[in-house]
Amino acid sequence: MKQSYRYPKIPFGVIFLLSFFAFRQMGYASEWDNTPKDIDLCEDEKCKINLLNEKAWKVKNKDGKTALQLLGKSEQKARQIDYREGLANSLHTQGVIYWYQSEYERAARLFFEALKIRIEIQDEIGLARSYNNIGNIYKSQGQFKKAVDNYNKGLNIRRKLNDSLELAYSINSVGEVSFLEGNYFEAKGHYYNALDIAEQLDAKGAISFFKANLAELLLQTKEYEAALENLNYSLAFAKIDSNYFYQARDLVLKAKCLSSMNQNQDEALALAKQALQISGRIRAREIELQAVRTMADIYQADNNLENALYWIRKAQELDENLKKYRRSRNIALATATHEAEIKLEEQRAQLDREYYQLYIALIMGIVVALLIGLFFYRIKFLEANRVNEKLKTTNESLNETNRTLESFAYVASHDLKEPLRTIGAFSSLIQKKYGSELREDGNKYLDFIQKSIERMYLLLDDLLEFTKPIPSKKEPIQPQKVVQDVLDSLDMQIAKKQVQIEVKDLPEKIKVFPSTMQQLFQNLISNAIKFNDNHQPKVEITYQAQKNYHQFCIADNGIGIEPKHRKKIFTAFQRLETQKTEGTGIGLAICKKIVDRHNGEIWVESNGEKGSRFYFTLER
Repeated sequence: MKQSYRYPKIPFGVIFLLSFFAFRQMGYASEWDNTPKDIDLCEDEKCKINLLNEKAWKVKNKDGKTALQLLGKSEQKARQIDYREGLANSLHTQGVIYWYQSEYERAARLFFEALKIRIEIQDEIGLARSYNNIGNIYKSQGQFKKAVDNYNKGLNIRRKLNDSLELAYSINSVGEVSFLEGNYFEAKGHYYNALDIAEQLDAKGAISFFKANLAELLLQTKEYEAALENLNYSLAFAKIDSNYFYQARDLVLKAKCLSSMNQNQDEALALAKQALQISGRIRAREIELQAVRTMADIYQADNNLENALYWIRKAQELDENLKKYRRSRNIALATATHEAEIKLEEQRAQLDREYYQLYIALIMGIVVALLIGLFFYRIKFLEANRVNEKLKTTNESLNETNRTLESFAYVASHDLKEPLRTIGAFSSLIQKKYGSELREDGNKYLDFIQKSIERMYLLLDDLLEFTKPIPSKKEPIQPQKVVQDVLDSLDMQIAKKQVQIEVKDLPEKIKVFPSTMQQLFQNLISNAIKFNDNHQPKVEITYQAQKNYHQFCIADNGIGIEPKHRKKIFTAFQRLETQKTEGTGIGLAICKKIVDRHNGEIWVESNGEKGSRFYFTLER
């Protein structure tokens, strides 16, 4: 069966990782039966607190109420004897349970309180866990930069402690952010890295978790066979482990995969229905919405218009409820996060003041003879601090603006696509149900609507790409490898037009912002192929070293560009009247943004008839 319309894929990544700690299964029955005896064996209160926390962690997934009772006791005892590490562990686990129970504001406050204590006592193992959970909070609000910052803090600690399995989870978390940002190549690298570590350790639970995330990415990139293989493994483990959340997640992903492959639509429908039943029972709202959308797609592809219309309306109802739920959750999380950040900043300021006072007292005690010199030094020191604080405030304001823009673009793109999805679904249904009754121009108008929707999707995706901030750290890359990766990804277009590609004398390494280079070469090379109507198309990539710059050139023998258009083409949404191929007019604007960030220039040379030569320079 062919599908005429499909809903855009909405990543499960946020929900998976945020729920991970709450769903991680651990046996507990025998230990729980012996709890009184074990506690009686403890010789001091710290031992009892640690044991209570351990019991609570093991039962939290199957009996949250009992776990909270145990944690209430451990928290009370820890506060009585001022046992900071035990208190932080109790608060952390309470936060995990409340997060699973959808009490997000309360969970966030507990996570930040645990983090504050762990910073004070320098508990590195605990800090790694806290940073991972704080990263989850920021990720759920679309603040990906802050999320990655916290994941990397935890990752660095785990690498230092050589904690391989937990290091794999941190790597996977960074990969999930890359996936949500649309950086699929980067996300795939993180997922395979995490999976490789888990397989070396034979950690079956982690292997299953990472394979499911990888399958979702492969489904997004239309690598269906590989996605199906990973899903079969993950689903089998979820059933053995009696983990209903992961079962529902894997069932709906497998249904999407089978439906996308146009294989066994009856099995795909049965899987989606099973996922809907399980997700409804455990109140997994995101998965429930995905199951409903998948069922609507399958019925629509099968021309079962009545059922398709029913499930489309059901999806709209669930989506509206989810939007209200997300808004309420995000407001609560934002409030708790802001208050916690203020407290953490106050804590850091207090520590800075204490260190500063200690430093001054030590200097004054040892160097009494230099009091006059110290006085003048102090004046300069305070002035430098004032300047630094002003610069810090300016930088924080700029970073916050960039984060706000990034978050706005992500949310705006998602919300703007929702009405397009509805218009597309109903216009498709009209064409199927009443197409035979419409005149030729009526069907033609419906085709115009579908093509306009597809173009609007491309515009929204390119707009989101255009607003992404460029990283601030340069790293060495191999241009030859980047260009080869781009050519591999354009293999079908090259083969279709039989384009002759020549790559000449590229440098071994250059230092740049690495994540931007593939986008830069991809846009320029794909344009050279796309706008080439020559019967023997050629594209040439060359390099020339300059004194302070690297200069690259992408030349083609295509349609050429008139002199009056040479500046216009680097402006967003500007397309030439002579261009008959599809596009949004943002590709070259993104190239200019990347080159500007490298303090370089980009320009084109062409006589308007015999091809074009695009040059760009990157500062050394």
